[in-house]
Amino acid sequence: MLPIDHGLHEETIRQHVLATAERLEAQLGPEQFAYDGASQCEIETSPEPAAPITVGLDGGYVRGRDRLPGANGCFEVIAGKSIPEEGPAKVFAFVHRVDRKPKRRLRSVLESQGILPRQHITFLCDGGDTVRELGALVHPRSEHILDWFHVAMRIEQLLQTTRGLQGSEKENLLKDIERVKWYL
Repeated sequence: MLPIDHGLHEETIRQHVLATAERLEAQLGPEQFAYDGASQCEIETSPEPAAPITVGLDGGYVRGRDRLPGANGCFEVIAGKSIPEEGPAKVFAFVHRVDRKPKRRLRSVLESQGILPRQHITFLCDGGDTVRELGALVHPRSEHILDWFHVAMRIEQLLQTTRGLQGSEKENLLKDIERVKWYL
């Protein structure tokens, strides 16, 4: 896609990337707003599924090259990695609010790994609405778990709030919150 033996102008590179993205987008198929793989009877009689798959999702903001008036110039990127117990992991990413087929993109990754209707999927995410909604309707047998990093961040917020309290119970509360943190 990007030859390295001779220099290219950045506009040429941009056009190559755009052409590749458009070709991949055309291969993806239409967006699917909910799991529509089969009827309940077909799901129950489907083959025994393989081991569970874990999908990690996270969002982050990237500064764009163009800054519109009144905007901060950033856009949200959702990135993920699907890790089956057997077989290779797959990664994917898209720009939130620009990608018109985010659920279909995730389904395509899972289908390429041989996902079955009765297979269990665990989504690990930061608990934000954007990433939580992405996995919510993709598969009927999915579980959504807040990842440890974001649990620890919320516990740290509790600790900071407690450190600002006055009174004799402050030290006991700090010890209790620390105990919860290490228990988790």
